[in-house]
Amino acid sequence: MAKQDKIQEASHNQNACAPLNTFIPFDYGNPLFKSERNLPHWQQDSTTYFITFRLADSIPLYVVKRIKFERVTWLSQHSAPYTEDEWHEYNELFSNRIHNLLDSGSGSCILKDKEISDIVKNALLYFEGERYKLGECIIMPNHVHVLVTPINKWHIEKITHTWKSFTANKINTKMNTTGTIWQHESYDHIVRTKKELNLIAQYIINN
Repeated sequence: MAKQDKIQEASHNQNACAPLNTFIPFDYGNPLFKSERNLPHWQQDSTTYFITFRLADSIPLYVVKRIKFERVTWLSQHSAPYTEDEWHEYNELFSNRIHNLLDSGSGSCILKDKEISDIVKNALLYFEGERYKLGECIIMPNHVHVLVTPINKWHIEKITHTWKSFTANKINTKMNTTGTIWQHESYDHIVRTKKELNLIAQYIINN
């Protein structure tokens, strides 16, 4: 299917992408790379990720600081490699909590505008099949959820940076603004099993 056809197909449901047809689960036998900025990031080459990136004003700063403090405390009390129970606890305390906050719809919610959401949708689809394989994705009023598998030696950080940098410039031009559009860091979660993939895909669909 041609890239333009994918965009036209997605336009029937302006926020949704197609099911993921390239799933590579977390491999406990391969190295896990961890980086630490405001958020911890666990990465592994050629793995499927659940990515969430949000508008800069989507969660109040005081809430972000509180969650960051609690996360630092949790990490100081747990050591990698993490058990399945620890992964589940981490996701409940932090990842799922963030998603629930985003779903409350705070901030400017500029992605409700179809012309703005189309900028994001087309950016997601642009390198599909060349740099990554997309699965289910949805553009909510103040955040974006994406299932994605990097390919051809592309790394997830580079992929998400390109999405956010390109769309921020386009959105600022469209709105005649110069402000920060996206929160600097994204939430990235390695998908560990096919069961988890299906649960995440259903969560995205239900949005």
